[in-house]
Amino acid sequence: MIAAALGEEIGIVGLMGIIVIYGLLIARGFKAALTVPDGFGKLLAAGLSFTFALQVFAIIGGVTRLLPLTGLTTPFMSQGGSSLIANWIIIGILLVISHRARMPQAATAAPQEAGDLEALTTVIAR
Repeated sequence: MIAAALGEEIGIVGLMGIIVIYGLLIARGFKAALTVPDGFGKLLAAGLSFTFALQVFAIIGGVTRLLPLTGLTTPFMSQGGSSLIANWIIIGILLVISHRARMPQAATAAPQEAGDLEALTTVIAR
């Protein structure tokens, strides 16, 4: 019930600010999922963002009595050792995927000579 305690301390505006920050984090994860070039990165970023969103939705919904309470912890707010580490790992993986999505694509240069095997394998490897 950390969200209820924070709502009591910082008010509804502060709690809405925290929820907006969670929303921005989730939206950036989905944006990274859309812009990454490989299929595995797309699925991984979308799945991790959805997992994070589901966790926040379940906790906030449980605190407001819209959903039944679960044993989940609120990301980065509740005191949970393994949950905190898992959430940081999720954010770290999303950062790596986002960085990979922003990297410039390798230019595919044509080999200088048609018979040059090294240049051909370099182009294929890219």
